[in-house]
Amino acid sequence: MSKHKKQHYIPVSYLKAWCDENCPATQAPYIWIFDVDGTKPKKKAPENVLHETNMYTITQTDGGRNLVLEHGLRELEDKFCRIRRTMLRFNKQLAPREGTLLCAFMAAMYCRTPAMRDHWQAQWGSLLDRMGEMRRWMDSATEEERERASSIPDSSSASEDALSEEDVRNLHQQTLQRMLPSMMSTITPFMVKMNIAILNAPKDCYFLTSDNPCVLFDPDGHKRPPFYRSPGWAYPKIEVTLPISPNQMVFLNKQGVGGYRSVNRAMVDELNRRTRFHAYRSFICNKNETNPCWFNPGVEPEDSWEKTHPSRNRRHRPA
Repeated sequence: MSKHKKQHYIPVSYLKAWCDENCPATQAPYIWIFDVDGTKPKKKAPENVLHETNMYTITQTDGGRNLVLEHGLRELEDKFCRIRRTMLRFNKQLAPREGTLLCAFMAAMYCRTPAMRDHWQAQWGSLLDRMGEMRRWMDSATEEERERASSIPDSSSASEDALSEEDVRNLHQQTLQRMLPSMMSTITPFMVKMNIAILNAPKDCYFLTSDNPCVLFDPDGHKRPPFYRSPGWAYPKIEVTLPISPNQMVFLNKQGVGGYRSVNRAMVDELNRRTRFHAYRSFICNKNETNPCWFNPGVEPEDSWEKTHPSRNRRHRPA
């Protein structure tokens, strides 16, 4: 029953592509892992990083451990590595089924991380706190106060799908175990409808990866008010990137860009900057080096919402 407790949220098989080519033959292969700010470089075997205990284990009512998610993710990882090894590496055209598997792997890499888990745990935790406050108020309220509260229309109370406090507590405690399958089944169809491009880096530079490597990015996001700035699947210029080796990156888009594309150093630097800025706690290189451009926040574009709506921007600033 103690097997499979050490569960990698970034697969070992995926990370092995970033092993340092200059590793001495007498040493076990290693990657270079940096803190998100570029400090504390450490050379580590892929097996020894980016894992948690029972991260995907479903705890059953009898206390047993259900490993269906862990085994399902492992199967998907194996299929991705086979495609990377036999198809992507040699710039071979993907069949529709292979493209779907690649998108499913990207969806998993987007959903399975501590960054995603912690985001949703915060949401469920906030809701759980409000439900607890309401329950405590109901416990101490007078009969008259309860009657007034019950007269307020509440569409959720009539819904069969309304979540109980216990439901929310379970979602908060086992977020990925309960949400990962539905998140992946929701996101994968959006990805499958996008154009798949594989970007090839020049020989003299390489792609990074991170502990949060699948990035959703909208180049037009800065043009919208802050409340609507988060990237969404419906936006026409939405992009999804995932480094798949130091030499290649998957680039999903709606602009008709597909196939294998060679990119220059400037493009690799910009995409590495994107990867590094979306890292949660750490990023990974195949060399013990960093590039200042990865940490450059850039300048505010002239067509940003703040610059094109200066009067509204002033009105929304706190006093």
